[in-house]
Amino acid sequence: MDQAEAKKIALGAQRLINAYGAVMEKYPIGYVDASVLPADKDTLKFAIKVMWKLSDENFRSLLGGGFVGLYRFQNGVGPEPITSLPKNMNVAELKKSPEAMKAVMAATQQFLDWSERTKSEMDSLVSEFQAFEKSRKGELK
Repeated sequence: MDQAEAKKIALGAQRLINAYGAVMEKYPIGYVDASVLPADKDTLKFAIKVMWKLSDENFRSLLGGGFVGLYRFQNGVGPEPITSLPKNMNVAELKKSPEAMKAVMAATQQFLDWSERTKSEMDSLVSEFQAFEKSRKGELK
């Protein structure tokens, strides 16, 4: 690969990471539909690895979190993120309304169901990124 091609890949990776960072800021918690991602997960993983090689230790830590955080983006979540609390719920409602408490319990159960569904992907992403980091540590010396 020549220098021009390497620079083009690095710039593309940087653009994807910036776009992915904006998505992570917009959806900091919960499970989110994968359609909001700026690219498919494999492409984002590649971009993260490219940027990791070009970054300092502090940014590498953020990239690792972003790599593992891909597990939160799943097909079929729908237009609203899945969190452990219903949208627009406040604590005062819980004290007054049994219906509000039922809504919280339903949201929590849905969140736990997604947590169970995504656990193996999260574990796989952790393992993959740890193996990547380990394989690259020797290149940094």
